Amino acid sequence: MSEAAIQIVRLAESLPDDFETLRREAGAESYRFIEGLREEWLAGRYDGADERFTTFAAFHQGALAGIGALTPDPYDPEPDLLRIRHVYVRPPHRRTGVGRVLAAALIQQGL
Repeated sequence: MSEAAIQIVRLAESLPDDFETLRREAGAESYRFIEGLREEWLAGRYDGADERFTTFAAFHQGALAGIGALTPDPYDPEPDLLRIRHVYVRPPHRRTGVGRVLAAALIQQGL
């Protein structure tokens, strides 16, 4: 599968339209960390006030394929230490390069 069919979008104002479907799929697989992302989003952590909080959505062939976030490390008070968190790729989009492209975008953002 071509990685050219993968689009990474930085989320600023809202979670993607199909986020609830992604959230349900993650929950069905017992991946509860997507709930944490949703709670942090609703609490305003990703509202742009602190640029260290970043969320990216990955779209594969136009469909929401995955999501991931970059945040300050919740366990270390060092302000420059960031952690990749809440990364999830939907089952139909696994092994297509979505995870690799999403991780590369999050790493690049953290540099």
